[in-house]
Amino acid sequence: IFKTFLSTYPYHKFAWNSQYCLAEIYYARGDWDIAIVGFDKVIKTYSGNEKVPAATLKQGFAFEKIGANKEARVLLEQVVAKFPKSPEAGLAKQRLQSMK
Repeated sequence: IFKTFLSTYPYHKFAWNSQYCLAEIYYARGDWDIAIVGFDKVIKTYSGNEKVPAATLKQGFAFEKIGANKEARVLLEQVVAKFPKSPEAGLAKQRLQSMK
């Protein structure tokens, strides 16, 4: 449903939410590579959106799942630096501590 919505209405005011939900589905299924690409679309296509901190965080988590710890660390550090007062920044800090 989300794919159809995005292909039919790519510029709809809720397209960002559909893209985020689609990436979350792949993440929940353990399709890490596809989730990474999906979260990247949220970050790049909808850069001013409220889901960007969560998409960046989840993309970092997905990179960690595939063993790409360097990429994961960069993304988690971005969450802390760019969105310091967000709930995602706290989660990113926790994960960075556990990665040491």
